[in-house]
Amino acid sequence: ETCSSQITALERKGTLKVKLFSYTMNLSAVILLLFGLGKNWAQNYQSITVFEDSNYDGEQSDIFQNCPNIWSCAPNVGDNAISSACVTGIWILYSEPSYNFEGFGAVEWGFGLGYCWNLGPADNVVSSLRLVGYSTNYMANTITLYNHIMFMGEQYFGTTDSPNVQMNDINSIIITGASDWTVYTLPDFLGPSACFSVQAGTFVGLYLDLSELEINSVRSFREGCFSDAKIQPRPQRQGVVVLDSE
Repeated sequence: ETCSSQITALERKGTLKVKLFSYTMNLSAVILLLFGLGKNWAQNYQSITVFEDSNYDGEQSDIFQNCPNIWSCAPNVGDNAISSACVTGIWILYSEPSYNFEGFGAVEWGFGLGYCWNLGPADNVVSSLRLVGYSTNYMANTITLYNHIMFMGEQYFGTTDSPNVQMNDINSIIITGASDWTVYTLPDFLGPSACFSVQAGTFVGLYLDLSELEINSVRSFREGCFSDAKIQPRPQRQGVVVLDSE
């Protein structure tokens, strides 16, 4: 009986060890999975670091959100003082406050994962800047409509089908992610349409001026390609444009 009792006790103890080991392994797997997901999630967060001098030197500021007035977001650098930048995601820089809301000024953009460049026409004139798409995931499927050409002025941000766009005078578009988007000239997905795609090998499609594409109105849009008119974006890694006021 003593031997039998000892064996039973050892078996129970061994079972307990096995169960504890299994539980520990499962918990470790969950922790590793969450760590991996968290790491990927953090990598998709959008950010821009702006520098006072060219070649990523001098005073700098890190920015993670839209900034209609650069003084409030980059106090270390200040207004009209940015000469270089590094981005994760898609960012647009403007020479005027509130994203060149009147439709003129210098505009410059860059996108990528740790993409850095020295500014061109926007050198030492940046007064506002903003990201494109989700701040937490630049790879997500989104569409953004802009009031003026070159992504200036007000914006209308979409992540799902929209049967009635509540913004007038749409003149430029950026899409992100991997999905196509179809825009329509009338509400409820009616009227002439066009299908927009991202640039091959990237996660972004830049459409600077819809009038050049003979699109004079956008009143609705939906995710996917449902049009025979398929438009490809210009192959631009980092675009630069200057518009002067009259």
